[in-house]
Amino acid sequence: MEAELCPWEDTIIIAAASGNTDELQRELEKGTNVNVSDHEYQRTPLYWAVLRSHDAAVQLLLSHGANSNTPEPASGKTPLLVAVAGTKGGHESVVRRLLGAGADTDTPDMSGDTPLIVAARNGKITMLKLLLEGGADPNICDWRRGQTALSLAAEAGHNGMVDLLCLHGATASLADDQGMTPMAHALENDHEGVARKLADHEALHDPRDAAQILSDTLASVRAKIVDPYGDLKDEAALPLAAADGCEGVVKRTLEHGVNVDVTDEDGRTPLSHAAGNNNIEIATLLMDKGADVNPRDNMQWTPLMAAAERGHEQAISLLLERGADVNARDDNGMTPLLLIAADGNTKALTLLLDAGGDPSARDQVDSLTIMGRAAEADNVAMVEILLARNISPRDDDKTILCALHNRSKFDRVGTDGYNFIKTLLDHGADAYLDAWVDDRPLVVAAEHGNEDIVALLLKAECKSAALRQEHIRNAICVAAEEGEEACLKLLMNEYVPGGKEVETPWEWAKSYHFGRSYELLRPYFDPSKGNREKPGGNDDSE
Repeated sequence: MEAELCPWEDTIIIAAASGNTDELQRELEKGTNVNVSDHEYQRTPLYWAVLRSHDAAVQLLLSHGANSNTPEPASGKTPLLVAVAGTKGGHESVVRRLLGAGADTDTPDMSGDTPLIVAARNGKITMLKLLLEGGADPNICDWRRGQTALSLAAEAGHNGMVDLLCLHGATASLADDQGMTPMAHALENDHEGVARKLADHEALHDPRDAAQILSDTLASVRAKIVDPYGDLKDEAALPLAAADGCEGVVKRTLEHGVNVDVTDEDGRTPLSHAAGNNNIEIATLLMDKGADVNPRDNMQWTPLMAAAERGHEQAISLLLERGADVNARDDNGMTPLLLIAADGNTKALTLLLDAGGDPSARDQVDSLTIMGRAAEADNVAMVEILLARNISPRDDDKTILCALHNRSKFDRVGTDGYNFIKTLLDHGADAYLDAWVDDRPLVVAAEHGNEDIVALLLKAECKSAALRQEHIRNAICVAAEEGEEACLKLLMNEYVPGGKEVETPWEWAKSYHFGRSYELLRPYFDPSKGNREKPGGNDDSE
């Protein structure tokens, strides 16, 4: 039920997220549910404390019975996985506390990653040791290629991790989805010492001796390196080799007379694959052999689009030098410039702009320009580059809305999120556009409980007092409906009734029987009635 959920602004959530142990202690002593979730993300106080690396808050919450295995619903990440994946090597003390409280070491997130896999992939040997000592399965596989932690450690040449995993019973002969064992990955990446170590470990459970195991594995790796596409026809091998960076295979197939612009089932040419994977030498080779710089695949993407979508600045630069169409559009109206917004590579953005990329181009799905898409992806640095080139946020009126949708209660005065909105307003973003009906900056900020941003928007200029009041009325209704009392107070301080013909927020709440909204608005519109009267005489509480 709604009443059982903790609103985002609940004190225990804020205290845990900010590491305020004094406030947290008071809430726990009052009997506040230690495992309650916030409204916006459904994260528990423990999750927030772990996310922000507040060790003392984590200790306090666990001592009061916080569930160490409650995941965030959206990602499926448990507090333990968040702690292991944390910055600066992970939060060692927090991991110790979670393991001591019974955190499950093998619970995967939505993408299939477990804490052990994350530790191995990120080279965090201290985290790996803690997890193995805490009972983590050393042979659990990742979701990407079916690799174990030992396979990932061997591939990276991490001697210490390999020793640790072998000591805890990791199986050296387990192959991944590509048929590669940890030893094969070590040999393929020139980690001979690691490979010999793994051969010694595998020999403990194999009738062959270590030298024979190493020799057999090396032979299989060499065969794969020499021609990994030996079973395919040249026409099928060329696009795959271009994607994988196998220059020798690319040269061989071209020497055999394969069309340099041969396409795969998706309509992609070898150049498209090479550009999309930033394989510069192969891309150069293909263009030197006459490859079309602007072919279209089944989605109408060009090689430049494939490179832009991943932010590959070297491939972008090369293709532009060879005459790639900087403003080509796909089936959804996307251009290379629009595709680069999600990646956030500012150097690639500059290359495309300098080459004549049109910053006013809009996609056909959301009708956003590059600035709007960058704001939607919260790529502040990209937006700043566009602003520095005198591109106005008014050119795409949705820019400020996209930026506001990424803000939360933590975006107070002085934070990056707050400063981003202020920068947009300082550069002319319209906070009170007449065309906005369903989605308005003040409404979005009030809905998210962005008290300081609401105050900032209220200071913005508006061409019409009547229009400003219309936006304020809408925001008041939303703030009341969401229970955002601080925002409601700010908005009511600026509210001016619009005459008999304009419905007030109070009348709106009464007519729709919104109980919570009605009670929050009562002091502003009907202070003499206390909390006694109900609209229509009914019990309409939410």
